[in-house]
Amino acid sequence: MLTGDKGETAMEIGLRCGLYDRDSMKIMKVVETTEHSALLADLQKHVRFVEDCNQGQDTSSFAMAVAGNCLPTIYESPQTSACIKVLFANCEAVIVYRSSPSQKAETVKYIRQNLGTKWLTSLTTMAIGDGANDVNMIQSAHIGIGIFGKEGNQAASFADYALPCYRDLR
Repeated sequence: MLTGDKGETAMEIGLRCGLYDRDSMKIMKVVETTEHSALLADLQKHVRFVEDCNQGQDTSSFAMAVAGNCLPTIYESPQTSACIKVLFANCEAVIVYRSSPSQKAETVKYIRQNLGTKWLTSLTTMAIGDGANDVNMIQSAHIGIGIFGKEGNQAASFADYALPCYRDLR
């Protein structure tokens, strides 16, 4: 889930819509910093945690929360990029909060380019948005869904599919 909302709001939305479950999932929060060394250390800690759980008898699934301001640092460095690929591939849910429209689009492109061939055999990205700030993200995904909303019809106009409201996603 890519959103411009604050972290607490984004996590609550993810919980309420069933994107993740606190009881059955291990939730990892990436440190909110743009300092490369601190970010790398935190990502490596999460990768070790996932690898340890996968090697043991732990059958828990994983969810991750990342602040949008961390993304440029993550994507630019080969070390942090390698860590985030492992985490993205092992998490059932990833919430990127406080992300700008360009960061949303960049994340979709990053996932398409980096995860679609090496870790996952068939990867299809889908972006759902309801405003003009979601247009770049919708156009970057394999499948774009626009919702006619209070923010206007821009998302629906540029999407592959348009729906009148979120409940119609079923």
